[in-house]
Amino acid sequence: MRPGMFLTDLTFIEDGHKDVLIENGKPLVNFIKRRQQAVVIREIQQYQQQSYHFMCVPVIRDYFMGIDQHPTDEELFKLSLQAEPRE
Repeated sequence: MRPGMFLTDLTFIEDGHKDVLIENGKPLVNFIKRRQQAVVIREIQQYQQQSYHFMCVPVIRDYFMGIDQHPTDEELFKLSLQAEPRE
């Protein structure tokens, strides 16, 4: 499952279709747009119903459990610039 794919689909549906259609001078709800959104949301919900069984990896668990201090946003930003300097 790729959350980004679902977000992209929902964005294209939102941006590519009008909420209201005018027919014979009357505003009508665009049910085609709503149906497309419902299909994507239903697929997301399908993945939410599945249980995921993760194995504990002691080395990784111990590493994270051993971290006493969490870096500040400023420290994380500096590390980010070290990894990918701005031009």
